[in-house]
Amino acid sequence: MKNSKFSSSPQFGWLGKNPSSYKVINRVAITINKEGHLQSIARLTDENKEIEIVSTSFEHSEVSEYTKKVRSKALAKIMEQKADYERTLSIQLTPVNIRTKNIGYHGQRELEL
Repeated sequence: MKNSKFSSSPQFGWLGKNPSSYKVINRVAITINKEGHLQSIARLTDENKEIEIVSTSFEHSEVSEYTKKVRSKALAKIMEQKADYERTLSIQLTPVNIRTKNIGYHGQRELEL
């Protein structure tokens, strides 16, 4: 939990130079790792009109582990295809490069005649 300093801002009515009220804001950032915790926070916001969820962001907690699994499966599939090509075409294939970033593909422009 990270708590920021609260701020207050005057709220003015339609007429008059003096504020009719003040709005006090205290932002709290909460990191959770279970769905039940999110439900508890949501329940608090439902029960108290002065509490609101402003934004949420999600992060995968096991990114590196799953990335390794996906790369292993992809490499196994590539090696299987390589073996098929070598057997079918009677050639020897040699890896040149492994790309780790997404590559954007663009369609070709139509030729005007």
